[in-house]
Amino acid sequence: MRKIILSLLLLPLMSSAASISEYQRACEKQFDKFPDMASCMTRKVRSDDFVYSTPQARLYVATATNLAGKVRRGEMYDDEATLSLEEKYNELNAQYVSQVKE
Repeated sequence: MRKIILSLLLLPLMSSAASISEYQRACEKQFDKFPDMASCMTRKVRSDDFVYSTPQARLYVATATNLAGKVRRGEMYDDEATLSLEEKYNELNAQYVSQVKE
């Protein structure tokens, strides 16, 4: 019973993870430069109240915005920012999986 309740509580996170991924994929097809892609993805996620209501989504967007700033300032290259954002996605996904297993 506890797992069922936990699964129902985490359903928005599961849905948002898929949506964030879809938003990012669509923006990556449109933009080659990381700051442009991050800006596009951030706008899409923030405009989706259901997705943006999760703390994980807000943290992911904040990370993307931070990394885009580093690229614009020349502190980081596009490919490094892309890798860092992917690592953050994997970290948040791993947190989700561990919560579901408990």
